[in-house]
Amino acid sequence: MKAFLGILIELVVAVTSPAPPDRVAPRAPAVNVYLLQEDAGGYRRTAYQPLPRPARGARGPGERLQVALDELVRGTTRTERRSGYTSAFTRDTAGVIRRAELRGRRAVVDFRDFRDEQGQWGTAYGGSVFLMQVSRTIFQFERVRSALLRIDGSCRQFWEFLQMRCEVLRRP
Repeated sequence: MKAFLGILIELVVAVTSPAPPDRVAPRAPAVNVYLLQEDAGGYRRTAYQPLPRPARGARGPGERLQVALDELVRGTTRTERRSGYTSAFTRDTAGVIRRAELRGRRAVVDFRDFRDEQGQWGTAYGGSVFLMQVSRTIFQFERVRSALLRIDGSCRQFWEFLQMRCEVLRRP
């Protein structure tokens, strides 16, 4: 139990820590998705690297946020897999985001109810990879200062699935 609490505390600190400067600065029309380097250890913040994806037609920060998250949940590309990247997301998770929007400086991300389909995200390791990828993809946008994650409009459902209490993620 003590080890689990230590991992959980490290995860919360890592999720709320600012994203590192992008190694690949996205140029319009592109956004970054954060993927895990294979064998890098999903609990380490530095294991997640930004990779560019196209953002054709995205206008404004809200649309770029939606595109970035839609691209993230599509999983890795063949080229990314060959380069040694992996993800909590696959082709099967495409469309799991109902809506992502900016409300002032807060990102609000609403997932469709994935709890019966994606049980691995409810494990300690799976949840940490999932949360790290989502939060780092959200916080790549300088405008975003906080994020509210929900399932079908419920913060409580989202965080209970990860065995945590409802909270707003904040950029320190």
